[in-house]
Amino acid sequence: MSLIMFLFWLVVLSTEGYLFATCVLGKTHKTLHTALALPLASLLNFFLLYKYAVLGITLRFIPFLLGHILIIGLLLCFIQYQKRFLQNGPSPIIATTSPWIAPTWIRGCCIILLSISFIFSAAHTFFIPTVQFDSFTNWTMRSRISYEDQAMAFDTTEQRGMAKPQYPFLMHGLQILVQQGSHSWSDRAGNIIIYFLILSGLTCIFLLIRLLRGTSTALVTITILTGIPLLHMHLIPGYGDIPLLLWLCIGLISMALYADNHNVRWLILSGLCVIMGCFTKLEGLQTGVLPFLLLLVLFMKQRPVERIRIAIVGAGSIVLAALFPIFLLSKGLPLSPHGTDFALEVSTKAIALIPSAMFASGSFGIIWYAILLMLAFIGFAWKKHFAALDRRKLWTLTWGLFVSAEFVFLYTCTSNAQFLINQESFFRQMLIPAALLIVGFAVVLKKPTSS
Repeated sequence: MSLIMFLFWLVVLSTEGYLFATCVLGKTHKTLHTALALPLASLLNFFLLYKYAVLGITLRFIPFLLGHILIIGLLLCFIQYQKRFLQNGPSPIIATTSPWIAPTWIRGCCIILLSISFIFSAAHTFFIPTVQFDSFTNWTMRSRISYEDQAMAFDTTEQRGMAKPQYPFLMHGLQILVQQGSHSWSDRAGNIIIYFLILSGLTCIFLLIRLLRGTSTALVTITILTGIPLLHMHLIPGYGDIPLLLWLCIGLISMALYADNHNVRWLILSGLCVIMGCFTKLEGLQTGVLPFLLLLVLFMKQRPVERIRIAIVGAGSIVLAALFPIFLLSKGLPLSPHGTDFALEVSTKAIALIPSAMFASGSFGIIWYAILLMLAFIGFAWKKHFAALDRRKLWTLTWGLFVSAEFVFLYTCTSNAQFLINQESFFRQMLIPAALLIVGFAVVLKKPTSS
């Protein structure tokens, strides 16, 4: 791979994303801005690629360079606008914390486990080419074909080796961008940029939970997330499920921060993360946009004074999230690669397989046992009014529960039951509600002496 060009685009993306984070959150939490830089830049790069796809502009070095220079210029202008006209705007974002300090041995174990996970995933990313079939056809091969065609590929057949033209191209866009200026396609560059994206997402989750609950809770949460066997395997980049999962978790924690201090900037960040989820995989519509909007309705009922601002965030999220489905329909492509996804078809065989898939499969380890035990404990703590339970944050669990119900219904009461029976995508997708519930537990539980 062309290391110079890769580093050039990484600097461009990092600068652009950092400026965008500053626009969204103000000039506080600079470490968080750095972690958010690549994810937010990937969103801006998606919009640029979307524009080029609509207008038929070729995907070459100069159009990408000019587009990103223009974006950086606009972001700088907006920051100056904020500085000049919004001096009396929202106060600096200060989140309340209720830190629990874990014993040294727990922190040590977490660091060791995380080190093992990241050494394993980094070794595969840097030294082993793309090997998973779906990673190759759905992501890497489509990106390579688009790079060589100099246009986003929407092949309706698999003749050239790619599949699923319905997939949004946020991840593809990054893989295509870092190849610009190089003489040929580099599989390694495509994998490394997605790996950096995943690391950035995990770092964001850590920093946001640290704001709410302290370093120890954040460290334990990240260790549990990356310790789920199937999620651990998918730290090797390729699939879109892990980035989607990360964006939704960041969106959930951002909503919790908004609930703490009523600063709409956190709500805007949450909305942006939900939109990123939609542009990573179309599942983001039902796993991200729908529960996000339902929680916005809850906030509007709780805070009538803020209804207008909440409604603006919700409306903006709907409009932006609708861009890609509209684009697909305009190209004559269905919204799903499986034409009968929404046909009701109850499968008793799939229903019978749910318990073994959730609790006996090695894909999840013991995580669903732990989730059920934790839900039972929270119900007991709520009834007994335990001080360790933040009753004001119980709503954070609804996102994960809602998505769990969605997927169980989808894989038992529609034609998608075949993917559970054949032990396919059900397992990857159930990582999303598992992660959302784990993050929800981190938010709901607090140090008993805290207010």
